[in-house]
Amino acid sequence: MFLLWRMKILYASLLCICTILIIYGKTINFGFNLDDKLTTSIHPSVKQGLKGIPEIFTSPYMDINEPRYGEYRPIAKFSYALEYAIWGENTKASHIINLLIYLLCCILFYNLLKIQFANWHWLLHLCALLFFAVHPLHVEAVASLKNRETLLAFFWGCLSACILLKNQNLLSVMLAVLFFLIAVMSKLEAVFFPVYTAYYLWFADKWSSKKSIIYGVSLPVFGVALYLSIQSTFQYPLVFDIYDYENSIVGHQYSLSHFATVAYILAYNLKLIFLPSKYMFFYGVTEIGLMNWKNAIVWLSSLVHFLLLALMFYGSVKRHQYALLIFFYFFSIGLYMNLLQLIPGMIGDRLLFTTVGFGALAISYFIHHFFKRFDKKFVYLLVPLISVWFLFLSLKSTNRVNCWEDTLTLGNCDIEHLQNNYIANIIYLSFIETELKNPNSTYDKNELVDTTIKYANQALALKANSLEARIHLGYVYCNELDLIEKGGEYLFEAMKIKPTHAKTLFNLGLCFEKKGELSKAVKFYDAANQQNKYNIELKSKLAISYCKINDLILCKSVIDEMLVSHKNHYKTYLTEGNYYLFKKDTLQATLSYEKALYYNPDLLELKEMIAQYYLSENNIEKYDQFK
Repeated sequence: MFLLWRMKILYASLLCICTILIIYGKTINFGFNLDDKLTTSIHPSVKQGLKGIPEIFTSPYMDINEPRYGEYRPIAKFSYALEYAIWGENTKASHIINLLIYLLCCILFYNLLKIQFANWHWLLHLCALLFFAVHPLHVEAVASLKNRETLLAFFWGCLSACILLKNQNLLSVMLAVLFFLIAVMSKLEAVFFPVYTAYYLWFADKWSSKKSIIYGVSLPVFGVALYLSIQSTFQYPLVFDIYDYENSIVGHQYSLSHFATVAYILAYNLKLIFLPSKYMFFYGVTEIGLMNWKNAIVWLSSLVHFLLLALMFYGSVKRHQYALLIFFYFFSIGLYMNLLQLIPGMIGDRLLFTTVGFGALAISYFIHHFFKRFDKKFVYLLVPLISVWFLFLSLKSTNRVNCWEDTLTLGNCDIEHLQNNYIANIIYLSFIETELKNPNSTYDKNELVDTTIKYANQALALKANSLEARIHLGYVYCNELDLIEKGGEYLFEAMKIKPTHAKTLFNLGLCFEKKGELSKAVKFYDAANQQNKYNIELKSKLAISYCKINDLILCKSVIDEMLVSHKNHYKTYLTEGNYYLFKKDTLQATLSYEKALYYNPDLLELKEMIAQYYLSENNIEKYDQFK
């Protein structure tokens, strides 16, 4: 029996490895994408390697300039710091590790369902595993390095559940608690796992109701309390604003329209799981606007979900297995229903990572009962249908993986579905602008400029008073086409819409600097800095501009601010070094550059410059250190 169990695990592992390599193997050659800067080796604290670990565990996910990513999620950043200490900045290694973690997630999911549904035929376990492994909703979490947090939350949470479901002794409980806390520090959605574990142990008559409630309630509460207590120690309060242009429920919380929209979102999520069609980088308010109770899908979804709740309670009392599936569904999707908390964009593929497991269990449960109730000839008809469906899911995933090659390919894949979505057009424009500013871009700049103009005008057609579209047009005309007057016109129009907008003011500064009017440029940089005091790019630009107009006192005052607000960022010391160069103090400049190199060892040109300085000073020991 033990040998048979080992063989089944081996078959499942081989199936996972082959499936994941076929679908996701090409991601190994992908670089950074979208929000990868938030946790990967691009992040300043990660670039310190092992030395940055204390900062990683005592600081926000990002910095004060990125409030919507300001939560406390140190485990993914910790993993990248370890990677950086071993390999340096190596995206191939990062993507390989993502694949390995995903493989482990799939195997743990297989173990989880084997424990709970031991009476199923082992081929049904493989069927559920295959559904979970190939589903296109998982592409975002696997192909995006930043979303390793989702993989890690599932891995540690599922490991915690598997350990406790197998054995309920004291050691297993202690390990389950430890792994759950690691999962929560990966991402808060891991609170699902102890709740589900406790429910199953009660369902299987292994724990009393009292014991299950204590574990299933107290452990998540403790995990969240620990999470929030650490977050409360941060220097600046974290602000997480959701805007009405990215979630239509904003301003309508707890109204009838809110509940109608939640019902529609639940139906939309189920469609993505069972009938996958369009996958997008932004679902937002065009795909799902504010709903009302005149919508048939809202009523159908409400009835279905109330029926599911009733079946869950009835099935729990009668110990029917379908109750486990329904419980898994409601508690895995609970944080992302937009009921208690609103989600930017309303839906996200990565947010449904665990809920895909419900789809896998539901399909296998259906097949299990189909086998029991129908003649074998009908069963044989079902096999090719399921095979075709799995092939369809695999092709959808493969095509979606291609979209995640880089940020712009993602935008290019989805924008045709989102042309009538204003905010999606603005997001796409930001993708293009990032590529325009990338000195190593392989894209044709003229084509990027033309695309910017096209979609900025598309955004203006959707929203005539669009601030963001004017900013993008102003940037392109000033900085890419050297049509400074025309670019300035768009930026001054943007300024009329919102006079205090930091990016508008900053881009006007760029325009005046390009025009050669540095004093005017400095005024706009300073005004932008007053509106956004935590943007290090802006502060660095302002400081150097002060130096260029020979106002070294103001330059130093800005650098002093940077030394307080961004004391662990390499750009602070790079700017300080440039300041000392303006003062013709080469030694102090070099010392500052050394600090910049400490926080970012990948500045190879800076390293060579420092080495050459020490060679000129006949300091061979220092030269050998930096050569």
